[in-house]
Amino acid sequence: MPRAVIGLLAALAVGACGGGPTPEQLATKAALVDAHVARAAASHLASRYDEAVAGQAPAEAGTAPSWEAADAYRASDEGLAAVTYLTELGEPVPVDSSFPRAGDIDAVRKATTELVTIVLAPAGTREEFAARVSDAQARLFNAVSALEKGTKNHILIQTRSESNIRMAEYTEILASSRAAGAGSPPESTPAP
Repeated sequence: MPRAVIGLLAALAVGACGGGPTPEQLATKAALVDAHVARAAASHLASRYDEAVAGQAPAEAGTAPSWEAADAYRASDEGLAAVTYLTELGEPVPVDSSFPRAGDIDAVRKATTELVTIVLAPAGTREEFAARVSDAQARLFNAVSALEKGTKNHILIQTRSESNIRMAEYTEILASSRAAGAGSPPESTPAP
């Protein structure tokens, strides 16, 4: 009897997986991965802008700061790598309207694009820019939360795993570009 129960449970588990992810599950995973990575990369880039702008003389009360220091960072090897990576994440991706959850997937895609667009074009005072970034991050968080509800656990696990891999790649890209900008190779090999 226990073997029959185990066999039945195994058959149900295999049947539930359906032999692989559906196109909608793949689109869900891709949208979520891009959202997670974009959120982290946008936060990193915004903090680098803040560091650059904080080092300059304060703007007069009520006036926008000069974003020249942030522009200088963006023009650096590391900045160019960050901007290039983030730009690719912010490109609009069409969603198949036949998917039952197309609206939720599309909301994540649009919120990701909005956040990236804001971070790639800093403007206004530091406080205004920070508020726009914060609002866009909140909208992205809400869209991601809505899409994650009802998404199968194995898709969410794959999403987290792929997000971690992509963030490690992003970190490596930044480290390599920073090393290249400093005139040293990314990895130095010891002399024999």
